[in-house]
Amino acid sequence: MPAPVTIGVLPVTDGIALDGFARRLAKQLRRFGRACVVDAAEMDRVLGEPGVALSDDRGAHTRITHALDALEAEHDFVLLLAGTGTRTVDAPLRRP
Repeated sequence: MPAPVTIGVLPVTDGIALDGFARRLAKQLRRFGRACVVDAAEMDRVLGEPGVALSDDRGAHTRITHALDALEAEHDFVLLLAGTGTRTVDAPLRRP
């Protein structure tokens, strides 16, 4: 089984509809396997903890890391959306 592909999606220009771009990319990637888009809201939903994706708590970082590991195990492509001027899923992008 090939390893999952994890892609960090970051805006380089103001005014980019990052969520829409990532969802369209995920739709195209689904032709080749299972794909998901992970932003702060999705991480909060996965963990059942509103605001956890924005937390600086070390325990939250550990829970996020475990959740990302599980998402990678379930998908061939994981698109991580970084925030635009916020920390959204920046914590997962700094994974230990």
